[in-house]
Amino acid sequence: MPVLLQSLITRRPTSSSIAFLRLRKLPQDKIENSSAIIRSNLLRTINRAQTPLLAIHIRPDGDALGAVIALALYQKARGQEPKIFLPEKEMAFIPNIFKKIIEKKGLEVVHEIAGQSYQDVILLDTPGSHRLEEPVRKMLEEASGTVNIVDIDHHLGEKLMAPAEKSLVSAKVSSASELLFSILPQDQVSQSMARCLLAGIIDDTTNLNFMVKTETRTRVKQLERLAGISKEETYVSLRALTAADQDLSAQAIKRAVTTSINGYKMTWVAVSQEELTDHHANWRRAVEEQIGFSTQKPDIVLVMYYDTKKNVYRGGLKAYNNGEGLDFRPVAKAISDGGGHPGAVGFNLPNHDPKNPAATVDMVAKALRKESI
Repeated sequence: MPVLLQSLITRRPTSSSIAFLRLRKLPQDKIENSSAIIRSNLLRTINRAQTPLLAIHIRPDGDALGAVIALALYQKARGQEPKIFLPEKEMAFIPNIFKKIIEKKGLEVVHEIAGQSYQDVILLDTPGSHRLEEPVRKMLEEASGTVNIVDIDHHLGEKLMAPAEKSLVSAKVSSASELLFSILPQDQVSQSMARCLLAGIIDDTTNLNFMVKTETRTRVKQLERLAGISKEETYVSLRALTAADQDLSAQAIKRAVTTSINGYKMTWVAVSQEELTDHHANWRRAVEEQIGFSTQKPDIVLVMYYDTKKNVYRGGLKAYNNGEGLDFRPVAKAISDGGGHPGAVGFNLPNHDPKNPAATVDMVAKALRKESI
């Protein structure tokens, strides 16, 4: 046997060659892929991208926005020129906590891609290509193989959108914001970056009530120190809660009632027209979330309230805990041709008597027994 061939066969593989082989053998589905080598390679790639396009999923939530803005701030501070893609229609829905940082720090947001070319595209918090905005998806399809793609995500199961060695994927974290924070040099995380990352984690975990992983609380404490703001203040800011919203939420939660329906625990609360003023704006979601994630651990949350914009009483059902597999859409349709998602629906309550909310609860309970449980 030739000496060279023998040496290739008998040579002991190095740690780097083993790591390379492992990367090459990764399947095309997103699986846990967050080794130290991946993290190091990814950060190096992020640092080298001079004019990258940063993209997130459609109808972005606080986690997607927090991660993408924090990354843009990080790159801009290094002298890079990142561009955040957001459709113009989404700009009106960006919480002020993010909008102010974008404006104050002069981050570049682009609403169109047509006619532009990018060598580097960084995707954040996007489970799969079907969750990308159409212009981004189309650009990546047309430029297949010529664009350097990086993917940072905390969702498993979908198809990879970037090479395995440039895909940082981990379900061991609460959010894309936490995952990004875990790879950034902490001494380069500015106050504005920390506020964005903290907001992203708080939004995806509903103020640390959901999907909180092993190190999440530790990282949140670190971010609170860097941001100079608490997670509670961040939650209020994200939800845009006024003082009146906070007061009403506290009062409503105190009088919430829990009942049992076919083995499911349902907690309900009613808010009358007289309790609402022009200063109340976003209280309902806060009430629903705080009840849903309370120590009572209800499976179903029912909020009955007066809709000041539609001038009608409405009801909202949301699934939590053991109720997360339920489909409330038939219930909403049966009550008043309402609708929504399987675990979260809304519907009108034309016959609701604010002085006797228990009667409405009985009606909703009957619909639940007949249509869902």
